[in-house]
Amino acid sequence: MANCGVRAFVAACVFAAVTAGAQTCQDAGFTCEPSLLAASTPISLSKIDEQRAPYTFRSHVDEVSLSFSITDKRGQPVSAVRPEDLIVFDSTQPVSDLHLVQYDHLRMRVGVLVDWSDSLKDRQGFERQAATDFLHRIMRPQFDDGFVIAIGAKWQLTQPLTSDPEEMIRNLRSAHDAWLTSLYDAIVAACDGEIVKSAPDRLARRAIILLSDGQDTDSMHSLEDALRAAQRGDVAIFPIARRGRRWDRHGESVLGELAASTGGRAYVVDSPAEYLAAYDSIERFLRAGYTVSYKPVNLKRDGRFRPVEIRPRDRNLTVHARSGYYAPLE
Repeated sequence: MANCGVRAFVAACVFAAVTAGAQTCQDAGFTCEPSLLAASTPISLSKIDEQRAPYTFRSHVDEVSLSFSITDKRGQPVSAVRPEDLIVFDSTQPVSDLHLVQYDHLRMRVGVLVDWSDSLKDRQGFERQAATDFLHRIMRPQFDDGFVIAIGAKWQLTQPLTSDPEEMIRNLRSAHDAWLTSLYDAIVAACDGEIVKSAPDRLARRAIILLSDGQDTDSMHSLEDALRAAQRGDVAIFPIARRGRRWDRHGESVLGELAASTGGRAYVVDSPAEYLAAYDSIERFLRAGYTVSYKPVNLKRDGRFRPVEIRPRDRNLTVHARSGYYAPLE
């Protein structure tokens, strides 16, 4: 993975996009993004646990729903996209009859996963405040909903699914045993549990805000398990990591992989101001994104992973989407 170690500053900055080189933010007074992390090639998921239900399909209808966002050359989200502006390939086969919905019209389900391990103790206070400000802005009370998971040696659901952002904020508390990190277990639990709870087939924007340095020391699950769970739940992961005394390059790679394979974006920050800029960026992506639905070509009900590519006709634009979905089982 390319090392996006570029520093970002409020009002004027240089940022690295997922697949592009560094570009200069030129808008005076604009809050620029912190450095972005992304894996150059998402992990290929070829195996499946056949005992889990595929959440990407609506009941009794073999229809795929994929969430994605589009950015321009400057890395800013693009709105007013139409179905005819896109070409979708399902297992290398072009598909037609695309149905496009913008996120503004969808319910949002947001999980906040907070790593409270020892490696992050030096920056927990501001992380909590930044997350609080973000939840106040992003969640529409009694319409959107969310939950909170604290990550330590074991993950803990400190706030079950709620439509009250104040409840989420009150329960952004630490895990009791935070000397180890079960990061992958927490992601699997979130994607297989709260994120699809109550209405697994309802069209909704599902996202995880992950406050972590990407280190995992105590999970029973693997990175591939975490990616598989996110793919199944159509969950975009947005990691935010702050460099510290124990900054780990492997963790940086993990965070980039989690974002690139799920259609999210990963941010590495160096200051409290850049935390706020990261949340501003995530909010724009969540509000300006889309869900595309279609019936796949030559679908085999074999439970296998099917790669998908969403390609904009305008070559100046970049699509951020998960790399595929799982076919249903007989």
